[in-house]
Amino acid sequence: MAELDGILSELSQVNENLGLKNDLLLPADQLLQSRDKRIHVAVLGQFKAGKSSLVNHILGADILPTDVVPVTAIVTQIRYSPLPSAIIQYLNGTEHTVAPEEIGRYVTERENPENIKKVAQVIVEHPAMEELRNITLVDTPGLGSFYRHNSTVTLDWLPYTGVALIAVSAERPLSEEDIELARNVTHYCPEIALVITKTDLFDEEEQERIREYITDSIEKAFQRTISVFEYSVKEHAEEYRNRLKDKLLLPLNENASEKLNTIIRHKTAQAIGQSLQLAGLLLEASKKKKSEKEAISQLIKEIKDNRHFQEREMMLTTTSYKGEVRAKLEELLLPYLPGIRERVERQFSRDFREWKGSLYRISRQYEAWLRDKLGQEIRELDKTCSEDIFRFVRKMADYYQYAARQFRQKMDDKVFQAFGIHLPEAHWQVDFTTLDHPDVSIYRAFDSHLDMLLFFLPVQWFRKYFFLHFSRQIALEAEKNLHRYISDMTGKIILSLDQMQKQAAFFIQNEVRTVEDILQNAPDDFAEIKKNMERLQSLAPMV
Repeated sequence: MAELDGILSELSQVNENLGLKNDLLLPADQLLQSRDKRIHVAVLGQFKAGKSSLVNHILGADILPTDVVPVTAIVTQIRYSPLPSAIIQYLNGTEHTVAPEEIGRYVTERENPENIKKVAQVIVEHPAMEELRNITLVDTPGLGSFYRHNSTVTLDWLPYTGVALIAVSAERPLSEEDIELARNVTHYCPEIALVITKTDLFDEEEQERIREYITDSIEKAFQRTISVFEYSVKEHAEEYRNRLKDKLLLPLNENASEKLNTIIRHKTAQAIGQSLQLAGLLLEASKKKKSEKEAISQLIKEIKDNRHFQEREMMLTTTSYKGEVRAKLEELLLPYLPGIRERVERQFSRDFREWKGSLYRISRQYEAWLRDKLGQEIRELDKTCSEDIFRFVRKMADYYQYAARQFRQKMDDKVFQAFGIHLPEAHWQVDFTTLDHPDVSIYRAFDSHLDMLLFFLPVQWFRKYFFLHFSRQIALEAEKNLHRYISDMTGKIILSLDQMQKQAAFFIQNEVRTVEDILQNAPDDFAEIKKNMERLQSLAPMV
């Protein structure tokens, strides 16, 4: 560790000499200096990959919100403590402690929409982590959140992570997004493993085919073997949990000190590589600074102009997408209305025969019954169509990701054309939170004054009239709640679009700022830059 400390000190000095930001080496340096020697294991995954259920099952405790409550873009860390508690850290630097079962108030979209509570992260301390006391599990929504909060309070979690568990649903085995996620993670983590979740949905033969497909795809994409684990929280759950713990988590816990050293070396090597690439750009900029000062200024202007054009194009595309959302949802969802109405009316015909009592009692019973039945129907519709809605949002996310990366590639081309050197590779991916599940609203069965007038009348005197009245109301309530669901989903998708556009714009701004700083502030002393580059090159073999 003393050797690494010396390397990082030297790297810090070289970066300072070159005018480079030392945030490149912050993760390695802080991991080295930190008193907390636990290894951060990030649990990542795409939409509906089941990663929160996976974490809860591994620990044997319901710590993370799951199922009907989607999470926001807030990181949740879980680490050992003999007494359970949850520390809520805010963007302004303050924090307070709550019971672990209360974290849903801070990390779910329903109770903290758009992070209006300004939460930076949540740290859960729990005795369920006793077997893994040298590990911190990090539940995170996606790579996009790495760029989201520009605050010293917020942990840029991924650079500090040493091992990544990527949850891949057996329903959608290893999509392009999963491979892209794994590729980005390998930049930061020397070790990654894939966990195939929801294997109970398939028989043994199908599971074998899924496993072979994922293993082959990973080897082709990365030219190396990555550990793959199967998992289900329903069938053979204990067997799956024990295998994952015995093969990965417990050895990691037992050899935490040695593994931490490997992680710090990996991150130090990455920091040296990035510094070398940026120093190379500095060197070329320094060569041309005196003779081609005007050309450099022109290049900076072109890059900034292109950034504004790109941001305007994304804004116009976002506006266009927003205009399509409701029409696409109506096209997808409205054809289900007749079926919903028919099923609820058929069930009502059977159930109404058993209802007895006064109008007041029956009307309240009917309202509760209809709310329950329509709620079931809308939730089932949400489940049925969620994949189609997800693909629609994913298509938009792909656009923002493509647009931002294309801009960076064009900027890299311009820099290479001017200086003959490429920018350091960027590891970035758009992420979006899941969409909240629908609720149902039912109007009163009768106006209140009619309730009072007929309060004590037995239903059997007017059963036929009440039956017809209630039946007609079913059609109206079904249509109203389906349109309400469409409106609610439209608003959530539009909000998601705005968030994704902001992520892409923020990424572009950061990349432009880095290049602009280097080109404008390149030192004049060519020999000094070269000398510092040689010092960087001498550090690389030492890691």
